[in-house]
Parts: sequence; structure tokens; C-alpha cells
Amino acid sequence: MPASVLAMAEPGLGWGELRARLAAAFRPGEWGDAPPRAGDLGGARIAVEPGAPVLLSLREGLLFAHADTRPWGPGYHERAVAVLDALGDALPGGWREVHDPTGYYARRDRRALEGVFLRWACAGWNDEDRLARAAARGGAAREGGPAGSVSTPLGPRSLAWVVRTARALRRAVEEETRPLEPQARAAFLWWRASPDAFDWMQLGLAACARSAELARGGEGAAVRERALWCFESALLLDPGAPAVRAQLARLYGALGRSAEPPVRAAAGERRPRAPGAGPEALASRTEASGGAEGCPSAHSTALGARWRLLLPERLRRGCDPADGHEVFWDDRMTVRVTVERGAPTAFRPREQARRHLGLLPPAWREGAQVGFFAGGGAEGYLLEAPAGPGVHLVAGQVGRGDERVTFTVVARSAEARLHALRFGRGLRPLS
Repeated sequence: MPASVLAMAEPGLGWGELRARLAAAFRPGEWGDAPPRAGDLGGARIAVEPGAPVLLSLREGLLFAHADTRPWGPGYHERAVAVLDALGDALPGGWREVHDPTGYYARRDRRALEGVFLRWACAGWNDEDRLARAAARGGAAREGGPAGSVSTPLGPRSLAWVVRTARALRRAVEEETRPLEPQARAAFLWWRASPDAFDWMQLGLAACARSAELARGGEGAAVRERALWCFESALLLDPGAPAVRAQLARLYGALGRSAEPPVRAAAGERRPRAPGAGPEALASRTEASGGAEGCPSAHSTALGARWRLLLPERLRRGCDPADGHEVFWDDRMTVRVTVERGAPTAFRPREQARRHLGLLPPAWREGAQVGFFAGGGAEGYLLEAPAGPGVHLVAGQVGRGDERVTFTVVARSAEARLHALRFGRGLRPLS
């Protein structure tokens, strides 16, 4: 499945000046310098969370950008092309040449992009004789899978599961069905440009499989942290998503942290239900609710230099010139966030929550609810208070070391309130 996107430019600038121009096109946390390889004059990595970065290198006056989209899917491909757009706008003269075998860079046809990936996946997954031979050789058993299983990007899967997925892909190609049936979509790690709960679940399972491969060399901790972020993101977007709690329990244990339940829900909010044993459970759930395309979606957004958060993809982003707060908003919710560094005292969520409650008007304080959470090396609190007819205030803090993230959300609809209640748990350190 040759799906690598490669762009080339001849900017006529040294690496120092070129780096300054290009880095300014991205938010803190998205641009990262990379050690140049032999012969390179400079290199960088541009984050495309939660996937692999787009790689940049300057060699003999030519700038190259590369992204291998094969392991990911059309959602990652679309996001990688958006990175190329931002780079091209910042380059003197733009890109001289962009090679995209899917044709998406030139046409920007999302449905055609999906069709290309479906045909590639169908060709790769429908060789049943080859898959049966792989299962007989027991390759997946060496990864911890049962005898007769097949290695996939999601980890070992039964031959029957792989055959069902291959047949679903074939139906999707022959009938051009959209949205995909869940069994066909299970062949892809990242389908939508802004990952939904199904995508986050797939990405978490893939990270778990990768961490198992790295465990013997002691390199799996960072990948387990990524898997945890993915599973928690799925729960934030859809509390009913089967996030494989057995997997989560193992991840929490491997990372040496305790798993605290989500913030206490007010009346009417859904609780996460008991999950199934794997992606089949999520497939059956999304099929019953109209397909995986119906899952809510959100951006993983860089905040400051060292934090990321999940927000509904529809929100606009700006900065309040009066106080420097980051502001995200639409007609249903307004989010204000501040990142502070160099706190003089240790962050104690329970003490800070009591202090915060004391600042609320008495009428708000009487109906307020408070919850605490921890994860990703950070801990925090979240409080909710009624602030008028149909309006809810959701506020709190998250801290790690000497850093604090303070947030306030004004929610003006029931759907916005649910997003706001999940907001604090969506804040995570970038590293």
C-alpha cells in the first residue's frame, strides 16, 4: 500500500532563517527540532497527534517533507496534507513538487481518498490463503496472541476476525457504502480527520500492541502512556464506548498510577458502561446507533508549550487581549484557559477546590458538585455550578510540578455541558 506523501521545495535559505519562518506557522508543542541525519543541514518533526510526525530535512539546498500514511488511514493522510499546506504557505515560493499517490493533495476529494484507502486495504486483507498460512506459522503467538491468531496493527486477532474484516472491506469497495460498517472500519487506525471515539479506540489498541513489542527492551512506557491517552480520549468523547477496562487496568498498573473514576455525574449524564472484550464490542455498539461515523469527534489541541486537550472540533480559537487567556467559543459554549509556570507552592487539588468553592456566589455554591481526577502525571479538580436558566459554569485546575492550567467553561446547552464536564480530564501533558 504505497501511501507516502513527499513534498520538495528549493527555498534558497539557510536552515536558521528557514526554521524561523516554518516554526512560526505552528503552535507551541507542534514543532520539534530533530537531529539532522548525515548530510542534512537541518531537520524537524511536526506533530500530527496522535499519529506519526511529518518529517522535514534540508539537504543540498532542497527541503523535503515526508509522511508515511500507510499504517494510519485516510484521517491521518488528510491531516498530514494540512501540515504540508501550512508549510507551503510559509515557504518562499511554496512547494515545487508534491507527490501524493492518493491524489488528495491535488483534488481535495475526501470520498475519493476514502476509496483509495479502501481499495488498498481490500487488496491487503483479502488474501485468505496467505493469512491462513501466517496463522499456521504462529507468528502472532510470539506476540502474546493465542495459537492460530494473525498479527495485525491492532495486535493478534483470530483468523476468523480477520476474514470477517476482509469480507466487509470487499463489500464496502463493491457497493461503495458510506458510512462504513464497523467491521470494515476496524481495518483502519484513523478514519476521520478529527478522531472520533472509534478512532481513539483503534489507536489505543495499536499502541498496546506496540508497547508489547517494546516491553522486553524497556522502551514500552512512553507507548503505554500514548495508549492510555487514546483510551481515555475515547471515553471523553463517548462515555458509553467500550474502552476495554481490563486493558486500562493493566496500563494504569504498568505506569504505576491508580485509576480514579471520572468526575461525579449530575442527573441525566450517562455513566461509562461495562466494556466488551475488544473492538468487536465497539463495532456492535456503533452499528446499533447508526454506524461509527455517528461517533462524536474532537481535536487534540496543543495548549502552551507542554499541554494538550480535547475540544469539540467546531470551536473557534482566539486570545483575550485584556488578560492573555486562550479562548475557544461558539454559540453554545465558551472556554477560557490559562497556563501558568513557576508556582511557588505544591498544587493540592482538594485545598484549591475548597478555596474555589468559597469564591462562588452563595446560590451557585449550594448547587455545586466537585470531582477529582489524576492521569498522565497530572492531577486536578473539576467543579460544576448552575449559573442561570439553561447555563452551567464548569471550572477547575490541573497541575503537574510547578505548572498549573486553570480553565472556566460557560455552557449554554445540555450537549455543551457534557463536553464541559469532560474537559478537565482531557487536559494532558505533552510529555
